[in-house]
Amino acid sequence: IKVNENILDNPIYDYLFSVEAVNKMVLEGVPFREAYQRLAADILEGKFKPKKELHHTHEGSIGNLCLDAILCKFNQALKNISTPEHTL
Repeated sequence: IKVNENILDNPIYDYLFSVEAVNKMVLEGVPFREAYQRLAADILEGKFKPKKELHHTHEGSIGNLCLDAILCKFNQALKNISTPEHTL
């Protein structure tokens, strides 16, 4: 597996960040329905410019992928399937 670290730089992925834009408006006090409608209008009019700097902290999020924990689990799984009782 090779991670393409810059894939989100491609403009075809800009709309992935629309959820962040709606969430930001809601956190600023805009009702969800209104925020969604504003964003939809911006997208349709070609005005949507995504903010790609994210600051998530929950486990598994872009800001906290927990790659060390995943690697540890991967290595343990690899070790388990490499034992003689798992040999075909």
